[in-house]
Amino acid sequence: IGILLSISMLTSLIVFAESSDVSTKLDGELMLFEYIDAYSAADNALELETQISRSAFADIIARIINAKESAANVYYADVTRDNPNVSSINALREMGFLSNSELFFRPDDAITYAEAAKIVLSIAGYDVYANAMGGFPVGYLNAASKLKILSKCTDKNALTYAEALEMIYNAFSTGIYDIKTISEGKNLTYETGTETVFSIYKNIYIAEGIMEADRIMSANDSIARDGEVIIDGEKYDIDKNIYTDGFFLNSVKFFYHKKDENTKYVFYMENTENGTNENDLIVSSEDLCEFDSSTYTISY
Repeated sequence: IGILLSISMLTSLIVFAESSDVSTKLDGELMLFEYIDAYSAADNALELETQISRSAFADIIARIINAKESAANVYYADVTRDNPNVSSINALREMGFLSNSELFFRPDDAITYAEAAKIVLSIAGYDVYANAMGGFPVGYLNAASKLKILSKCTDKNALTYAEALEMIYNAFSTGIYDIKTISEGKNLTYETGTETVFSIYKNIYIAEGIMEADRIMSANDSIARDGEVIIDGEKYDIDKNIYTDGFFLNSVKFFYHKKDENTKYVFYMENTENGTNENDLIVSSEDLCEFDSSTYTISY
């Protein structure tokens, strides 16, 4: 009994460790999904490694693009009004992102890689490209591969929550597909737009830059007030729970919410993984000359 209990406890620890590792890898993505009220793993971290249903996937998507059904309809025989995600599923159908010719939706089935790719790429405007490449499923699989919207997939017939969230994040943070010309031979000329699904529907932007100043440190004569940071010369309000000391003069990746024309609120920040090269300036404490406490300026 003692041996069995020890094995059981060890297995639990291994599962928890794997789940924690997945959560760490998706740290920024999970913060973004929670900020926009699309998904939260805080109450159930183990769920990330479990299969996600078609119903749950549809609900996350609908929350991100603010999808609302027009009326209390029943479009699918197996998605009745007592289904908790009926509104999200119906809304996506009405918007054309789910099939309107199928009688059954199969809400409890695990969503497949191809099915998930079709939904997210259609919303991002890449359905034109995917259909030109052969349609569903081949064209969408080719488009998903080209855009690298999922780094690794354990089972393409049943995505986990972690895999689905990574796919959604990558597709919705990619520039919208923008068609420039269509020739008589149906040859497309296109480019990746500057706006993303996150920016269009939620005013959320993902950016990178050098953090030049916060309330206690500054460079290049940049001055930031309490609750502000300056990144590449532009001021942002920043969440008070972000510890900025570890980011000063570093290249950072950050998520910000453009609340209005004058307010950009940073709610997540991390150091980028870009390595140094021979052209990078590396400053140590030995290089510092002085610190001006009145302007919070460091000279080196």
